[in-house]
Amino acid sequence: MRNSILVTGASGFIGRQALLPLQKKGFEVHTVSRSSCNLLDRKQTEELIKKIKPSHLLHSAWVTEHGKFWQAPENNNWLDASKNLFRAFVENGGRRIVVIGSCAEYDWRRKDGNPWRESDLCIPHTPYGKAKLDLLEWLEKSQMNYAWARLFMLFGPHENPARIIPYLIVSALKNTTAECSSGMQVRDFLDTETCGRILAEISGSVLTGPVNVASGKGYSLKDIAAKISAILKKPGNYKFGAIPDRPDDPPHMVADIKKLAEIVDVKNYGISAALEKNIGWWKKNHSNKV
Repeated sequence: MRNSILVTGASGFIGRQALLPLQKKGFEVHTVSRSSCNLLDRKQTEELIKKIKPSHLLHSAWVTEHGKFWQAPENNNWLDASKNLFRAFVENGGRRIVVIGSCAEYDWRRKDGNPWRESDLCIPHTPYGKAKLDLLEWLEKSQMNYAWARLFMLFGPHENPARIIPYLIVSALKNTTAECSSGMQVRDFLDTETCGRILAEISGSVLTGPVNVASGKGYSLKDIAAKISAILKKPGNYKFGAIPDRPDDPPHMVADIKKLAEIVDVKNYGISAALEKNIGWWKKNHSNKV
């Protein structure tokens, strides 16, 4: 029996990158985006699942508008809609669910430099993080076969240009000033193309529960800016310290990826190559802007 998978949020920042890797894994891939089905509508969701009857589900759809999703009341709508989706999926013979989680589920008040482990305390401080964690806890109490892909800091094509990495790239390309915080925050960055391949591997694996999806390597924002300048062979006008650090911003956020390493080898992940490819995308696709 051939495995079939339904990918929600298939036209989004993350979902689109998983489609080809899933096909290469042998999945028959079905997609749903906002234009094809309103997953917030229970009846439409149930009809979609009954029609496709997928064996697997990769749930990427959620409220994601930059700068607003953290506090958006729609997070609760997506919590309820996701539960409805999962119920319909299982009732129609679905066997395995992979859900996009977030490092926002963790306790961002921590100040230590230790890797963030899946077993660490989760105390989300935003409605977004809380809704994600509530959905995970609901899944944990169910009898469903699931994996929870807890993403860290992503960058890649089709990203909102106000996010930090495209902001640094575009400002350098346009020779404009990028006003930044201190730049000392250490983060675990991963490009969405690599993330898509990882999600395909998780979908076809037997991993269960939360699994950090990240590189396991930490870079400060100043490090990233320096790498962008080196790739472009010109210094960017980055004004670090021009804006204050957010009080709820942890100084060090790097994932423990031992669980991920059971199925994917990312120890040789090269962020410079990923940044260079991303810079090329911005040059090609947004030449009128940069």
